[in-house]
Amino acid sequence: MSTYSKSILSVFFLLALSVLSSAQDRKMVSGYITNKSDNDKPISDVIIYAYNTVAEAQDAYDALIAARRDNSFFSPGIVTETYPDIGGYYEILVPATGALMFYTGIADPVMEKVNHRLEINVSFSLNILLESSKVTAGSLENMQRMVPVQRGPNTVFPVKYNIPAQELGKTYARLVQQSYLVNEVGTEKKVITFTPTVYDGEEYHLTQLRRMNYTGENDPLYLQAESNIPLSDELTSVEWTDTIPAAYSEGRNYLKWKLWVENYKRVVYADSGQFRTDRISRPMEFLEFPVEGYDLDLGRFRKTPRRERRDVADKISLNFLVGQAKIDPADTMSRNNLAKLEQRLTAIVKDEDATLKEFHITGIASPDGRYEKNLDLAKRRLNYALDVVRSILPKSVSDRVYMTRDASVASWDAVADLLQKDSLLHEAGEIREIIAKNPHQHDRQGYFIRRLPYYKDMIVPRLPALRTIKYTYMTEIYRELSRDEIYALYIRDRSKNLEPEYALYEYWHLFNMVSDDAELERLCRQACKVSERTETKPWALPANMLATYAIRRGEADTTLIASYIDTRFPCNYTIRDMNRRTEEIVNPAELIANMVTMCLMKKEYARAYELASMLPDSFDVLKAAAWCLAGNFDDNSEKGRAYYVLMRDFSPRNKVIMNLANGNIGLAKAALRELPQDDPVTKYLSVRVMCHGISNASSSMDMETYDKTLADLLYCFKADPKFIDIAEREFTICEDLYKDAKMQFDNPIE
Repeated sequence: MSTYSKSILSVFFLLALSVLSSAQDRKMVSGYITNKSDNDKPISDVIIYAYNTVAEAQDAYDALIAARRDNSFFSPGIVTETYPDIGGYYEILVPATGALMFYTGIADPVMEKVNHRLEINVSFSLNILLESSKVTAGSLENMQRMVPVQRGPNTVFPVKYNIPAQELGKTYARLVQQSYLVNEVGTEKKVITFTPTVYDGEEYHLTQLRRMNYTGENDPLYLQAESNIPLSDELTSVEWTDTIPAAYSEGRNYLKWKLWVENYKRVVYADSGQFRTDRISRPMEFLEFPVEGYDLDLGRFRKTPRRERRDVADKISLNFLVGQAKIDPADTMSRNNLAKLEQRLTAIVKDEDATLKEFHITGIASPDGRYEKNLDLAKRRLNYALDVVRSILPKSVSDRVYMTRDASVASWDAVADLLQKDSLLHEAGEIREIIAKNPHQHDRQGYFIRRLPYYKDMIVPRLPALRTIKYTYMTEIYRELSRDEIYALYIRDRSKNLEPEYALYEYWHLFNMVSDDAELERLCRQACKVSERTETKPWALPANMLATYAIRRGEADTTLIASYIDTRFPCNYTIRDMNRRTEEIVNPAELIANMVTMCLMKKEYARAYELASMLPDSFDVLKAAAWCLAGNFDDNSEKGRAYYVLMRDFSPRNKVIMNLANGNIGLAKAALRELPQDDPVTKYLSVRVMCHGISNASSSMDMETYDKTLADLLYCFKADPKFIDIAEREFTICEDLYKDAKMQFDNPIE
């Protein structure tokens, strides 16, 4: 046998082993699914998921329970799934140590651990049969044309379904309508199941209660039956409305529904259908609203000077006599440093608006010598420095200043750092090796380091750099600079490329004097940081200025001012502190208006609606826009005629949009004439007006009207291709008209 043939056989052998191993890992489990509440009648409309482990199944079970509770998507994951046949029988491959989950869509799922069983039977407590092979009517014939409409954060799908007249005996029957949203991405499927709508006939309802042993909880649908609308011959149609988050309208999801009528023995009528959730009516698309931003009155939010605490930190070098706590009289640098310190402290003492509150000094001695001796020397030198400070300050001042000292000895690691900084890596490494061999033994480390051959030449000259004294002092200052002084200080800092922090009242003056927007934004951000750190209630003025700048750039950053809004208080609420004689304005209207504007820009319509309700009537245009975009655009809505401010006072385009949304087609056509005719938005609105209320443009329009409408839609596509997607997803744009325009766009005539 050739080597090639042997290789082929080896491959087949390995494949056979793989298949055998796979078959041994999974077992064929079968069983029946029945309705315990209906004499164990088989149920076929059930989905069975097979999981490799019990933990995976438990996770999926918990996720499905949560999804049913929250009306959110459920993703079963990548699993094996199947359905039973009409007799309720199923077969599925699953590991012997895995688990199965059974789900009807009507009741909570059932999970069963396989535990090496080959037969698993499951019973649900339902009086519902969901067989898919029952009598099915044509849903398009029985369902009236519906217009799914986006209303703020939601999309609503209203449905009116006409029940065929030949279906009799309804008082002894139950009608169930069940909707669910399906999202498929690749091989993954997610489902949201909505609460079913149930209509019981009067006799059926009474009999069902008796069959359930007078315990309604035994039938999950019994408690959901419409108590005021019984199923009878007089009920010729059923209406329901499914509501999904608007975000699900952006993708290619499907809203599916089932409807069936059953008596005690069988399903006598069933129907089903589905809708695309992205093809809906968006009546408020292209609605215009103010986006110029709202400025606060600077005078109402002025900051006045107040007593402030300021820290000053500095470092001085003092050369002491060897082994003594006295300054070397021959050292000019030390005398000059002490003179500078004396000058600074004297200036504070003489300043009527400043008070010295604290003085802290720290000193470090070099590590050469015994540790205890060096530490004692460092303390004595700090005492000397403090005595100098006390001699500068009058006793009445020094008695009221909190003074502290902190003496320490530099480590030999600090010496190694100095050597390494000067690229003496070998020498630094030797010192670190000595330290590692003698941890926490300062004197022993010094003993071996002083024996190094380069100690006097390389180490001793660097020890003075470790003998430092640092001090910080804190003052309270109460002094109001004039406008000219503040601006001069600001110009000096900018010329040196410095970005120091100012007092809040100084920022307020700068807001009035600086004209460059980019520089004002920088100052506003600084002021916000200072305010957040120093004030209990942060200063709203700079935050609102930042929001205004963002809006005017077309940006929507709601984090800028979200923390400045307190919905517990009304708009422009004033809190007065009689002890401090101060006033604080909570929720200034301009700040809330900017927040509403940015929420609208981000399409957070529910939040915009809530905040807009706080605004006074002087913001009527913005309020009307928030209410309309939140879905309240009907003539008879709770805000009544207030919405007409959008048409009357703000935008001619809004006249078209509002009249079209409310079915006033004649007024919408008249308003179109006021708009620029070469604007693609105008052309698109014209197409929407012409398609309003019709499902097929080619059969409902005369040839001339159809051609003009088609030309307008094609004009939009050519002006901006984004209109292709907008029109394809717009329910009120006739589908045949869209297809013709798209075909001409894709295949232009030469």
